[in-house]
Amino acid sequence: MTKGDRRRERILDVVRELLEAHSFEDVSIAEITRRADITRPAFYFYFPTKGAAVASLMEGLIREGMEATVALWRKHAVVMHGMVQAAAADKEAREIWQRWVAAFTARAVPTIAADLGPGHASPRPEQVATVLVDATFAAMQREVRSLVEEGAGTPGLVDAIVLVWRRALYGG
Repeated sequence: MTKGDRRRERILDVVRELLEAHSFEDVSIAEITRRADITRPAFYFYFPTKGAAVASLMEGLIREGMEATVALWRKHAVVMHGMVQAAAADKEAREIWQRWVAAFTARAVPTIAADLGPGHASPRPEQVATVLVDATFAAMQREVRSLVEEGAGTPGLVDAIVLVWRRALYGG
């Protein structure tokens, strides 16, 4: 890890600590720079705004969640592949699968709504969540099929999924 990487991580650690005790509005860049022992220009070298620093923290959570999800699906590829096949052939299994997807989507909506910002009218957070979750589940279905049928997964899958979520939520 380079000195710059360590400085960036220190800034994010300070932002996380401050958010544990204060609302976003009450956290100032002056306090962040004081606690991180950096200059204001150094903060802006890494993040254009305080919100961008918080978004970077969220990106880390998205990556952590996707890494855990992909690892779980890969570990249980045979079972997951069987469920995908069952959902395609059996009405009861399909309904169960659809409930799982709906529950996962519903859990994503509040975070997506917060990330998109207040008053974000179009697309609605529910629509964004549906598209992102559907894309993620489709990628994971392809992954378990590949693991079961060909014995190999997809290198860079987590990076690809995280990129799609990050671009959809944060742009750039």
